[in-house]
Amino acid sequence: MQCTKLTCIRTFYLMNNKYEHVDLTYLEDMSNGNTRVMVEMIEIFNSQVPELISKMKEYLQEEKLDALSRLAHKAKASAFIMGMREVAEDLKLLEISAKTDKKVEKKYHIIVADIEKRFGFAMEELKNIATKL
Repeated sequence: MQCTKLTCIRTFYLMNNKYEHVDLTYLEDMSNGNTRVMVEMIEIFNSQVPELISKMKEYLQEEKLDALSRLAHKAKASAFIMGMREVAEDLKLLEISAKTDKKVEKKYHIIVADIEKRFGFAMEELKNIATKL
């Protein structure tokens, strides 16, 4: 049985467990397997992440917790679409904490640094995937 380009990539992905930071199952379902849409979503994600991280750091430094909470909410959706469930959970924690706390806590800096690192790994994987779609 011959596979489509997408199912071949998915099979390769699953068999080799090459990508450990993203899971494109939701993106594939959302796009009905349209690789052009998937590549476009990956490119949008990769273009937006650096600005998201930059703004998070800025809001932390300026102690703008409401803005940080709103940005974490926005980033959470992007992480979820790319199958980054743990990052999405961390962003949810950041969103809720920043909304309810009165001052910047040390944990925010730790969470943002970890999210930045994991987004970086994910972006590299996504670039690799996009070239194969």
